[in-house]
Amino acid sequence: MKLAFSNDNKENKIITFLQDYLSFTFCTLKEIFLVEDDKIVFIDNKAGEKFYLNIINNLKNHGNFKTILLIPTKLNNVNVEKNIITIFYPINIRLFEEKIQNLLKNKPLSFNHLTIINDNFLLNNVNGQKIFLTEIELKILKLFFSKITLEKNLLKSKILKLQNNIETKSLESHFSRIRKKISKIDGDIEIMSISNQNVTIK
Repeated sequence: MKLAFSNDNKENKIITFLQDYLSFTFCTLKEIFLVEDDKIVFIDNKAGEKFYLNIINNLKNHGNFKTILLIPTKLNNVNVEKNIITIFYPINIRLFEEKIQNLLKNKPLSFNHLTIINDNFLLNNVNGQKIFLTEIELKILKLFFSKITLEKNLLKSKILKLQNNIETKSLESHFSRIRKKISKIDGDIEIMSISNQNVTIK
């Protein structure tokens, strides 16, 4: 899913949360209007009604893709197109995460010819074979399918709940099991380290 911020400031704390913990990919506000994918747009609290209406006008014809606007409560009296979902802030961060996850839970994640279906199976779209994923395998693949290249420390802290300074082969063990499952359904995807800190799929 793509993410844009109305003043294109990547240092915003909400942007960081969405990127690191919900696996969103940042792009500029100009780029988001061209994206054929689900998207969330964060409207800065300093934005005025005219600016907000201009964004709505640019987003209203995006077909079957979900568009979520995170907007300040001061703009809650502005009419929004029916195909645009609004979430008002300030909002409790846990409630916000729950709302986003609920809105996206039925959206399948895919990479090349593999798709995560029913939230716990990996499907080969070419031959129809599928295989069950454990909870941790599922979380790892969801991150890979969303971001392609990941920091190992992010996986250790977010998925395995380990401190970054703890040495462990647990992450590599999970990668090995995922590789075997992909191979069992004849998936032509590799998980590989590209540095001491980063790992990717291709």
